[in-house]
This record gives sequence, C-alpha cells and structure tokens, in this order.
Amino acid sequence: MTYWLFGDSFFDLPGYENDKVYWVDFLPDVKNLSLGGTGPHHMLPLIQQTVPFMKKHDVIVCHVSDRYRITFPSELPDDQMMYITRNGLESGYSEKGIESYYEEHKEHIDFAYRTFDKIIEGFPQYTVSYLYSLDIMSIVFCSSPLSHRPKNNSTFHLSDYNLFEVSNKEFIDFDNTVYGMVDYRNCHLSDENHHVLVEYIRNVLANKPLPSFKENFIRQEDVTEKVDSNVQFIYD
Repeated sequence: MTYWLFGDSFFDLPGYENDKVYWVDFLPDVKNLSLGGTGPHHMLPLIQQTVPFMKKHDVIVCHVSDRYRITFPSELPDDQMMYITRNGLESGYSEKGIESYYEEHKEHIDFAYRTFDKIIEGFPQYTVSYLYSLDIMSIVFCSSPLSHRPKNNSTFHLSDYNLFEVSNKEFIDFDNTVYGMVDYRNCHLSDENHHVLVEYIRNVLANKPLPSFKENFIRQEDVTEKVDSNVQFIYD
C-alpha cells in the first residue's frame, strides 16, 4: 500500500532538516506530490494524471486548500510563484520577484481571475467530487467552501476539520489581523498535532474513533515572526 499525498505546505516540507516532528515520516511508502503555496487548480490535474499509476489498495490523502491559489507560468521558484492569489501578495518571502512578475503580466492575471471567476470558485468542489468518484481510498481535508459535501463511505472520507483552523486554534492568543508572518512550525502545526494527524489517517483506515486536534496551548509570538504588515491587495 502506497500513500499518495497531494496538498500544500501542510503536507510539503522542502529542506526538512530540523529536530521537529514531520507527520509524513510516520507513514510507510509515501509518494508526496504536495507543493507549498498551491491550491486545487494545481493539484486536480496532478491527481488525474497520477491515478493511472495507483493500485487498488493505495491511499490518497489530500488537502484542498485556498481556491484562489492559481498557478501562473513563470521562471520564479514554485514556492514563491504560488503566492500570487486573488487576495494579493501574502507571502512571507521576499516579494520583489513576485511584484515584478505581477507588474509585467498584470493584464493577463487580472483577465484570468475575472474571466474564470466562477470556475476558480468551483475548483475545490471539482477536486472533492473527483476523489469521491474514485475506487481508491481517499482521505480529504478541505479548507475551501463546498456547495455539496459527499457522504463518507468505504472509499471516501471528507474530514470535518479545516487545517487552516486547526493551525490557528493552536494559539492561545491568535490574532487574525497580522499578515506577513513566517511560521516556524513544520507544516504550520506543532509536534502534538503532527501526531494527531497521523493517528487520524490511521483511524480512518481502521474504522476507529477519530482523535481531536489539540487547541489553545501555544502563543503565536513564540512560533511565528512578523515580516511585513503592509500587504498589497491586488484585487480589492
């Protein structure tokens, strides 16, 4: 059995060289095709291309993240390019390359968002519905709104948990007005919730009671660093 992972930075951890827990390490035989900063626009075609290589008893674990994360063609590193979203430039990285790219391609980017707005809004539903249609076991976390939630069955599990909320609820003092943060937690989760995430996946497969993620036990300032509060919103 192989675990096929599709998602964003909740699953992807490039350059992993610290002594913190990384939940993916606890799963055997993993093919991690996640990429930080991406959304369903990136992952749906990737899943469709990969399914023919999967076997009957394999497991898909997917985090369907922000529907407005659109993959634009660029020579910039992927983990920066994906941070041009409908909401603006929100990355904690150096923005110079992204700003230059946006200024150069502004007309095309604006055209894409405004012309395909309804399609973009539907990407999370398309992704979840496609996974629901497969005969391969899929465990799905979705952090974007869905117009319809398929019922869980023997080959499909849609979690009630939103991983963005799980991450934020770790904080005793979460401040949702702060932008431009660097998060020093692996995959935006503390070690305790890395273990819970693995247990959750295992219990879904074993049809056992599901664990709860831990809440209200760390301070935001202890694990994050504010980089720039002057967020440039492109589409507001």
